[in-house]
Amino acid sequence: MSSTIIVDAMGGDNSPFVAVSASCSFCQKNPNIFIKLVGNQNIIKEVLETNDIFLPNNLEIVDAKESISMEDIPAKAFRNKRNSSMHKSVELLTAGKGNVFFTTGNTGAAVTVSYFISGLYKFVRRPALAINYPSFSGKKITILDVGATIDPTAEDLFLFAKMGAALNKVANNNNPAISILNVGEEFSKGKEFLIEAAKMIDNELNYNGFIEGNELFLNPKSEVIVTDGFTGNVALKTIEGLSEAIAKHLTLKKEKHYKLVKLYSVIFKNKFLNIASKYNYTKYGTAFLLGLNHLVCIGHGRSNVVAFESALKSIVNFMKQQKAMGWSY
Repeated sequence: MSSTIIVDAMGGDNSPFVAVSASCSFCQKNPNIFIKLVGNQNIIKEVLETNDIFLPNNLEIVDAKESISMEDIPAKAFRNKRNSSMHKSVELLTAGKGNVFFTTGNTGAAVTVSYFISGLYKFVRRPALAINYPSFSGKKITILDVGATIDPTAEDLFLFAKMGAALNKVANNNNPAISILNVGEEFSKGKEFLIEAAKMIDNELNYNGFIEGNELFLNPKSEVIVTDGFTGNVALKTIEGLSEAIAKHLTLKKEKHYKLVKLYSVIFKNKFLNIASKYNYTKYGTAFLLGLNHLVCIGHGRSNVVAFESALKSIVNFMKQQKAMGWSY
């Protein structure tokens, strides 16, 4: 399958080196995938030369003189930086010059720029960031929203449930059950808009009740978990931080008892560290900005080269699964 990914070279904490290095590496490994790398052409070329990075034939540099920083206020950046790499990328996407746009830049700005240039799909009121995440039981769950809409209404959550179910079907090809993240499982618990959303979802979709945070990654009863952007973002980053802390703790233990652990190094590496790294943000790829007329993906701002390449791989796999089901943007 030949696809074109439009990549923001200037977004993220470690830009443009990570985006440039990861994109070039990915193109070399995947000659059937084409990447348009959008950003300041002079800076990108300097990164290539300084780091002796080979520029593959299936990668094109598209010049964009401005960039949006992680500190920029989204609304102001949208208005005042019309020549940014984000603007140029989404404009290329809406003009049909690519299949998907990917950035690790300012999430709020990415949502704002994409919202106003791509526009919302006909029945959607507000966009949602969704991510497919592994659970301990092996079930792949879709969590949304994880940062796009901080204060949704009950109707927004109902529409999030619809979009989350569609995304989960691409990965699992089934009829996913849906739960709402709440402070308790009882129907009367939680904020009023959650209870109202539960009623709406229960009337039309495969609703499976409220779910508490301690069930999210252990043995979730549902494949799709719906929440507001504030709660979802906190929950996701908490589990990411915990997984990193566990992995670091295990590594320190290994170093402390090096002679003993050396005897069991293969078991240690294959079992304990691999389990801890299962929830590492560099492994699971990208978040999907759902509800737009075009496919937009947003990665971690602190992504390293491994995380960036993992995100590109996830995007390509998603498009393959989507095509297999007869779906397309």
